[in-house]
Amino acid sequence: MFHVTAMKKKIKYPKKSSLNAEQQAMYLQLLVKFAKKHSPFPTPLEQKELQQYEAFHDKVVAERFEFIHFVKQRCALTQDRYLVINPDVKKYIEEMWQHRLSRASKYPADYEPLRLLPLVYSDKKKPVVMKLEENLLEVGSIPFIFLPKFKNPIHIPTDYSRMRARFPPESDGTRNTFKIPVSEDKNAETFAVAGGVHVVISSSALKRITDNHPPNFEKAWDLPVIVKEYKQCDNKVVKVVYLNKALPPKCLTTVEKNT
Repeated sequence: MFHVTAMKKKIKYPKKSSLNAEQQAMYLQLLVKFAKKHSPFPTPLEQKELQQYEAFHDKVVAERFEFIHFVKQRCALTQDRYLVINPDVKKYIEEMWQHRLSRASKYPADYEPLRLLPLVYSDKKKPVVMKLEENLLEVGSIPFIFLPKFKNPIHIPTDYSRMRARFPPESDGTRNTFKIPVSEDKNAETFAVAGGVHVVISSSALKRITDNHPPNFEKAWDLPVIVKEYKQCDNKVVKVVYLNKALPPKCLTTVEKNT
């Protein structure tokens, strides 16, 4: 077991960007616009926007070079985070990771393309508003949350046997029922059919969709989709789409294993 300081001084960057928040937002909009195919004969407005984009882009490229140089210097001072990992921690993380990767084997290996469905909503006239309609089910008690004090050191267990006993990698559906995929949750199926629901999405899948930002979308859209059919009392067949937890990436860096 070792401890880490909860309160650390923030890293001071060399300088702030010369672009303010409004200019950065405009740069991103123009970047997305000109990344797509456009007419070889731009209008006067498009020519003006292109000049703005080029001016912003030159500043961004120069600042990006300075930032990369700064990050390399900082990395040289903290090489242990990138090269060193506790053997017990490595063993536990790799075991847990292999278990998570095994989730992919539960789904079919080959698929036949049907149609493309964009996950990025771009209609500014009709923004998406998330509104709670009703609470379908509330059972059990509120889990205990331990919030560490910022001034005290935080003790992190690094012993393999202790970590495995407290957080078993293969605890899906046996010890913690909330870890099973939403498509296998009988309560979710019951409420979906009774309420006439068309789509059921897990919290982690919803987070992946809403927390993946343009223009690069750095997180993969590996969301397993399960479609089930149910026969109602009048023999009418309804379909319900389930979006399960996003699949993990194929590999982890040493930094990701340490965190």
